[in-house]
Parts: sequence; C-alpha cells; structure tokens
Amino acid sequence: MPKLSKSARIYAVVQQIPSGCVATYGDIAKLAGLPRHARLVGYALHALPANTEL
Repeated sequence: MPKLSKSARIYAVVQQIPSGCVATYGDIAKLAGLPRHARLVGYALHALPANTEL
C-alpha cells in the first residue's frame, strides 16, 4: 500500500468526522498520526479550493 502524504492523511480523517460533530485541529492531527502538528492541519485545509467538499 502506498504511503499517503500528510495532507492526504489529514483529508482522510476529516472525511470521517460526521456532519454536526466537532474536532479540533489537534484532534485531527493525532488521528492522522501527526501529533503536535495542529498547524499543519490548518494549512492543509486552507489549501483546499473553496468548492471542495470533504
């Protein structure tokens, strides 16, 4: 199985969050296997085009 990029791992975690539920950037980073990388989550989500649906 190919290794996913950090951004792809973040997007995969975000897609699993049910509608109406809340997760912090820190929570998402931990679940993506990137503890202490909350800012990276913010950067990855900011880089998505405006019309993207996760």
